[in-house]
Amino acid sequence: MSVNLSPIFNGTQFKSDGTLASGYKIYTYAEGSSTPLATYTTSLGDVPQANPIVLNARGEPPSQIWLTSGAGYKLVLTTDLGAIVVTEDNIRGVNDTTSSVDQWLVSGLTPTYVGATQFTLVGDQTTAFHVGRRIKLLVSAGTIYGTITASAYGAVTTITVKTDSGAIDAGISSVSVGLITATNGSLPTINYSRMTVAATATTTPLWASTNVQDWSGTPTITAFPAASQAGSQRIVYPAAGTIITHGGSISVQGSANYTTEAGDELTITAVTTSTFTVAIKKASGYAVTQQIISSKIQPITAIVGSSALTITLNATNIDFRSATLGSGTVNTRQIASPISVVVSSGSTLGTVSATQSLLAVLAIDNAGTVELAVVNIAGGNNLDETTLISTTAEGGAGAADSANVIYSTTARASVPFRIVGYVESTQATAGTWATAPSKIQGAGGQALQHIGAITTGTAQATTSGVTVDISGIPNTAKSVTLMLLGVSTNGSSPVVIRLGTAAGIIATGYLTGTIGGNGAGTAVANNTTGFQVEAGSLSAAATVRHGSITFNLYGTDTWVGNGLVGGSNTAQIGMVAGSIALGAPLTQIRITTSNGTDAFDAGAINISYQ
Repeated sequence: MSVNLSPIFNGTQFKSDGTLASGYKIYTYAEGSSTPLATYTTSLGDVPQANPIVLNARGEPPSQIWLTSGAGYKLVLTTDLGAIVVTEDNIRGVNDTTSSVDQWLVSGLTPTYVGATQFTLVGDQTTAFHVGRRIKLLVSAGTIYGTITASAYGAVTTITVKTDSGAIDAGISSVSVGLITATNGSLPTINYSRMTVAATATTTPLWASTNVQDWSGTPTITAFPAASQAGSQRIVYPAAGTIITHGGSISVQGSANYTTEAGDELTITAVTTSTFTVAIKKASGYAVTQQIISSKIQPITAIVGSSALTITLNATNIDFRSATLGSGTVNTRQIASPISVVVSSGSTLGTVSATQSLLAVLAIDNAGTVELAVVNIAGGNNLDETTLISTTAEGGAGAADSANVIYSTTARASVPFRIVGYVESTQATAGTWATAPSKIQGAGGQALQHIGAITTGTAQATTSGVTVDISGIPNTAKSVTLMLLGVSTNGSSPVVIRLGTAAGIIATGYLTGTIGGNGAGTAVANNTTGFQVEAGSLSAAATVRHGSITFNLYGTDTWVGNGLVGGSNTAQIGMVAGSIALGAPLTQIRITTSNGTDAFDAGAINISYQ
């Protein structure tokens, strides 16, 4: 076997008092372990030494110690009673050319256990054992590795270690340090220090600064300077309110502009030297995903409490037109956390007691900050999103009572807007928001076609009584049609239709004209008490009526109506047209007879509205 002479322990060993170390023992192990490894007595490597090797009366090994070529040893000298005197690790034979250079440097110092993360060394060892240097320790459980986190010299050098795994224990016996020092080493420096950088729209010194950066300022960033090489990366903690613009050379996670929040972490990567990606780790923990960005139906809520109505738009992204009407620029705004508008107790928004209302929920773009506004659809405002709107501050109890005024928490002038939803409700007392909304609908996609679509009411039988009413018409309705199906009476008094408000049925002030007849002749009539649907012989008791009369809103509360009614059992037809100024929103319709005594005896009526 190829062996080389041991560089240590082949001479005389002495005790601490200077006397010969007769009877002391040398234990031989594989380096960095407690595994016994044989040594040899001759240069031929054919006769193993005893293990341990017991020193003779002269304090010497009984024969020279030869080490296996290419093997690393740990040699431990103990007293005759087994107390460790010194441990030498990573030992190679003299002129062992088969040995490779190790990445660990054996200190030769004896460590003293302090705790799971600390040990001490005699003398000032802070230069070699400096913060950041890698370290290898031999403990009872075996070899562990770590990094020095603190090194301080007092009476001894106390070293604190962050271990990769495991812990220091009382059996610590050997310590080695990494070949490469933590400071001024021979490896290229990777700068992970952190410093503050002034962010700008296009010239943020992203690549000329440290790998981890805090950004000051809140610019709208549209470009980054060129990187020195593709693959370069920076971790950035921007100030809240910084806007990272998606598009051009920057691809932002979520494919939309992003407005940062406090604590957000951005990872900016140079895909090429001139194109970049921005990954976002939100401080809130919520993900930035395409699903939110492309949401078609906006997420709104509406709740009542303390007689107030609170409408909320949850986190989403919305595209707004430019605040300059002559520009086609689209601005994508992020709502990172919920925003709300409150309709205070006492504020009616122009709604009517015990009458269904429909409120439009608007998002307004106040120079990049999205806010909520609300308006009563009955007010007739232009909400086609092609113009700019101005809002009035909601103002508290009783301060927001107009149907044609758009209210927001703070008054805004000439701002772009989007409809983000509708809230439908009926309150017993207008301004006392106590009943939960009957419908809450976020805007987007096809979800709101019901706003302009035709709604059919509930049919009412006309088989008895002098009057039959249909109520529940929302004060947002712009067109209402009354339909007659097989309606007949027990007398000859003409059938009359009257409109009503929340205050009751209106029986005066109508301006109407009616014509009725058959091939043999016609009759005409005017009526100020309602829309008289027939004249002449069509009013006969035997007539079975079918037809419809449509009423359209003209202005604020004036309605214009016209329609046809024919007899299915007689060749008769009646036409009516006219108008009525109600003075308040239309909420109900009544069918009756002109004399107020003839009663209905067959058929049914219903309405539709939009």
